Amino acid sequence: MIQIATPISDLFSESLNADRLCGLSDCLECRDQTIDSTLEKQFLFHFDLQLIHPWQESDLLYLKKVKAMKPEVKLITFHVASCCTFPVLINSFFYPTQKSVMLTEGQMLEYAFQNVNNLRAIFGNHISIAVENNNYFPTVAYDIITNPDFISKIIKKTGIYFLFDLVHARVSHHNNCISSGAGISKSFDEYISGFPFDEMVQIHICGSDFQPGEIALDSHEVPQKIDWEICIEVMKNAKNLRYLTLEYYKDINKLEQTLLYCRDITHELS
Repeated sequence: MIQIATPISDLFSESLNADRLCGLSDCLECRDQTIDSTLEKQFLFHFDLQLIHPWQESDLLYLKKVKAMKPEVKLITFHVASCCTFPVLINSFFYPTQKSVMLTEGQMLEYAFQNVNNLRAIFGNHISIAVENNNYFPTVAYDIITNPDFISKIIKKTGIYFLFDLVHARVSHHNNCISSGAGISKSFDEYISGFPFDEMVQIHICGSDFQPGEIALDSHEVPQKIDWEICIEVMKNAKNLRYLTLEYYKDINKLEQTLLYCRDITHELS
């Protein structure tokens, strides 16, 4: 049975709202900014840490802190957000800084391998680990990392799972088409076919605005019809899929309605 895992957000700040949202969710996804939450069934933890970057001792101490604070956790997930260390965020895009190091594919794969070994030493082999695909934006900080083949190489080298962020994939394909001038030759279906869906354990879904010729962002809107069509098609043959996660945080009534639709989908596909 695919479970609905809802991220803890500001919409949970009032106890009545939290009760409403917990009642529509099978479990919750905690994140760095909500680490102090004491709500039950926090089965997932989504870190901002990049799996493909070198980790410091402070990062390992933080991971140990999360393990101690979240004894119910079953799945931990990580970003693949940039190919440079110490990126800076400017107008929603990552850029390298003077102290950044541009990492090669081989270096990033080796860091992922080392970091996964550290994670297993901290959390144990009973905890599942997954890596998420990121948005592509037209700066050098996004070289390599949004290529589905690169995500597949991480999965193969480390033996972990895949967290498929649907809108990240749509944004990446759209922005690649724009930045390449004449457009890339692959259709969206061809683009995502390179992702390791056999190892997909979780889906993040939300909606965004796509305008012809304009760079798209992940705006975390309610999913549109096309988002659900892609999601359902991907879910149909996902043998390891455990969690469906709606990334929408703006209006509790819309969130409730969409969570009910998520429930309909999981029932239909189970």
